[in-house]
Amino acid sequence: MTRFLYTTDLHGDLRAYGRLPHLCKEHGVNVIVNGGDLLPKGRDMHTEQSVFLAESLPCFLDQCAAVGARYFTLFGNDDLRAFHPDWLDLTHRRDGVHDLEERWYELDGGYWIRGNSFVPDYPFGLKDWCLRDTAESTPVPTKRSVTTTRDGVELINDPLAFFNARPTMGEHLESLVDRSVPMDRSIIVSHAPPFGLGLGMLFSGQDVGSKAVRAFVEKYQPLLTLSGHIHESPDVGKALHGHPTHTGRTGRTTCHQPGQALPHRLTYSIVELGSGDVPRVGIDWKQETLA
Repeated sequence: MTRFLYTTDLHGDLRAYGRLPHLCKEHGVNVIVNGGDLLPKGRDMHTEQSVFLAESLPCFLDQCAAVGARYFTLFGNDDLRAFHPDWLDLTHRRDGVHDLEERWYELDGGYWIRGNSFVPDYPFGLKDWCLRDTAESTPVPTKRSVTTTRDGVELINDPLAFFNARPTMGEHLESLVDRSVPMDRSIIVSHAPPFGLGLGMLFSGQDVGSKAVRAFVEKYQPLLTLSGHIHESPDVGKALHGHPTHTGRTGRTTCHQPGQALPHRLTYSIVELGSGDVPRVGIDWKQETLA
């Protein structure tokens, strides 16, 4: 049995980060997987994210090391790409700390894990981690679209040219495939959830999951996908169906998107991968109140 803790979209909440090493001890796990949007999202994101990477996150990683927990994560759409090199430098200087966009990693039990930070374009101005979902997708109109630099932002004057110069989501996902990695024992951590499984639902009723992620899953059939990005999606499922919608299935692939209820409640899951020719995937979805 391979077990680990999964959470996502903590957005720099120090109380939530502080709970994770304790939850590892409580649940007897030694791996934390975080699905993106690691850093604070405030009015001065440049300063807050720089300080968090330099001070708060290293303290958290020390706490993980103290309980023997490996930490796997990746940036999400609200993590400024200008500071991604700082994060990579942190991972390269510390044992047991890994960036999931960078490469495949092997977990205990012969499972493999890798991630995707990008999300389909959306009606917000920050485009650091945005791609066209499919070749037919067009830029979503926004009043002001930007990418980040170390000192501030750069205005995107021609959104069509900007996105045409980037791969589509589907093309990027294809670049993650490694023929030496068995997909039936692989875990894809995509910050963007797949479309059509109830895992990317807004309260408006719109499914903003990625069609490219869904197509990738159906083509390659990984064992498990883990996502985030749409905090409220499980609550939309509860409103519609009477119970939180956080897990779906397509073919042999289990897809999980736990959502996030911060600042009042921390949402996380304990994932269990059984052994055998057809590994079983168990998801124990949890929420706890934060004082």
